[in-house]
Amino acid sequence: MPDSAEDKRRLAELASFAAGLKWPDIPADTKAAARAATLYGLAVGTASAEAPLMPQVDKAVEALEPGAAPQATRFMDGERIGVQGAALSNGALVHVRMQEDAHPAGHVGVAVIPAAIAAAEQAGASGADLLCAVTAGFEVSLRIGRDHAASLSGRGFRTTPIYGAMGAAVAAARAHGMDGDATARAISLSANMGSGLREFQEAGTFEYALHAGCGARDGLVAAALA
Repeated sequence: MPDSAEDKRRLAELASFAAGLKWPDIPADTKAAARAATLYGLAVGTASAEAPLMPQVDKAVEALEPGAAPQATRFMDGERIGVQGAALSNGALVHVRMQEDAHPAGHVGVAVIPAAIAAAEQAGASGADLLCAVTAGFEVSLRIGRDHAASLSGRGFRTTPIYGAMGAAVAAARAHGMDGDATARAISLSANMGSGLREFQEAGTFEYALHAGCGARDGLVAAALA
């Protein structure tokens, strides 16, 4: 059985790292990687603007958030919409071509980057804080995921939306300047929200793109609840 006190200590350590991450303290190669990952995600999203799935996603977003405060940008057309809707739409958009970052613990950038951008827009965060949010989201989600990804996948679940939701929660928390305690709560809540199955690989269906969008949105919800 895991030691719950040790688990809490590790969670607090990760949350404190994310909350306290400052741009001047990040190594140069990590800064370059954060910039590259963010720009690459935006480039893939631009190339995916005419993907057949996206009109359906955006109709759903509009139905879910009618009249939402226009706080974030929908990449597909540049429209300002609700922050949760933007994260959902943009997450699906950057994942629909399956051309994103890859790690044994999942393609977490497709949730982290859209969540970080939406939260940064909502909070009026600086570019440096946006990239800190991206960096923290990647680092925390992959540190958690690397120890459990194989077991999770073996049970039929998909790592990308599960660890991606955790990374999205961290990114949103960092973009909003939340402290370590609140960030820990956001991570904990996101662990209850992340979901997604590997069945699309057998069925040849497209819900894999929705995994990214839902992971990004769920991370924002977790941070807001925290």
